Amino acid sequence: MKKTLVVLLIVVLVGVGGFAVDQFLYGESVPVVSEVEENERVEKEAEETLEPAAEEKPSDLTGKWTRNILHYTGHLKIIEVTEERFRFSLNVIAGANVGDMEGEATISGDSATFKPSESDCELTFHFSEDIITIEQNDDCMSWGGVGTFFNGEYERGDVKIETDLIEQGVLSETEDHLFREVVGNDYELYLSNFNIYSEVEDNDGLDTKVLTGFVRGIAASNGGIIMINEHYVYAAVTDDHVTRYHSNDPEYKKKLPLTISEWVDGMVLDEVVMENE
Repeated sequence: MKKTLVVLLIVVLVGVGGFAVDQFLYGESVPVVSEVEENERVEKEAEETLEPAAEEKPSDLTGKWTRNILHYTGHLKIIEVTEERFRFSLNVIAGANVGDMEGEATISGDSATFKPSESDCELTFHFSEDIITIEQNDDCMSWGGVGTFFNGEYERGDVKIETDLIEQGVLSETEDHLFREVVGNDYELYLSNFNIYSEVEDNDGLDTKVLTGFVRGIAASNGGIIMINEHYVYAAVTDDHVTRYHSNDPEYKKKLPLTISEWVDGMVLDEVVMENE
């Protein structure tokens, strides 16, 4: 009878939940664990028993990759790809200055490294879908002309740069709209010649914002100047062997403002073509 009562009492205690049988029988303290905590524990144990996932190996690296930055384009070509390594050539520009590097990179998982034997320069290639990101250390700066660098994102394929003077920080949206109306198809000339730019003084008193730009490495032959306010544009840009001048101000369609005339004097090109006459 006593044994029956004990068994019944155990069943009741277990049924109403929360206490283990051995707690009742032996007086041991058993902590109450929630279902969420238990699931987390089981999941953690399962994860710990899994073998480490194999690092993803890059595939289909062969071909052309491009850093699409205006004035700082980079070209990466990869050949002879194996599981362990690949050969590459890397060519970059900063205006007219260039930098070059080539060699064999060692692959490890989803990245690769290159260390030329003759310097402490180190490149790291990180792979992702349709993009290779290159990192460099400071010792790589001496491998090219002034302003060149190898790091950045390289997209698969040839050059495809879409930008404007707004994105380059030269003009506001309102200014850019007016400027396009005045210079027309020569807009791209200004875009390509404003590699480096700065704001200078308006020597004509025309109440304009004045910006001069040039291409790094060939500043005396490749550059431009923009004078602009709410209503008028006065601008000049180099184009091969001539300088093209644009303005929508009737008073200055056939003559240069002093500010632009002084800028022209500092360039190596003598001939000025008046585009809005």
